[in-house]
Amino acid sequence: MGMLHGSQNSGGPNYSKGERGPNTSGCLNQAFDKHRQAEWLEIIQRTGQRAIACAKVGVHRDTVRKHLKTNEEFARAFEEAMQFFRESLVSEAVRRGVHGVDEPIFNRGRRAMDIHPDDEEKPEEEQRLVPAKVRRYSDSLLHSLLKAHLPAFADKQIVQNVQDDQGLGDLSDLTPDELEQIQEFLERVKERKEGGGSTETDVS
Repeated sequence: MGMLHGSQNSGGPNYSKGERGPNTSGCLNQAFDKHRQAEWLEIIQRTGQRAIACAKVGVHRDTVRKHLKTNEEFARAFEEAMQFFRESLVSEAVRRGVHGVDEPIFNRGRRAMDIHPDDEEKPEEEQRLVPAKVRRYSDSLLHSLLKAHLPAFADKQIVQNVQDDQGLGDLSDLTPDELEQIQEFLERVKERKEGGGSTETDVS
């Protein structure tokens, strides 16, 4: 992230010059200068939360708010930091939803062991053991990524599909979860009808 230039003030009154008002410069009573701004922005990149950044740097949120309104360069750097954070969220969602994450396997409180993949065909005395793990995927994150990148998975498209297929009324006030439950229910009913089974389906 680029450095910020230009003179910065603390956002609070200059008591040495007789100014009055609340001290909004932070618990450290220091100016919100370029160095502290850069530190604040780095925390925004990692967390995306102003409150956490203000607490860690020791700057009052009113000071930050003032700089965001009056300092175009700082405001632009803030948007860049937030965009970096948003992209990191997408990367993490892809990691968990698409590629999956390895989770350790425990048995009676102890880490389970597996045969090393390269040693499965070797004699037992030559096989090495490695900590057991299983690859887990997040269906909810994968669904969120699909809805974000493929129009067919968007909530509005789900509404249209359900209404067109079933002739239902306006469903626009339903939540995404409720729409998905309706769609899943209708798909189960359709599968049972096509399979010749009972159409009685639990909707709970």
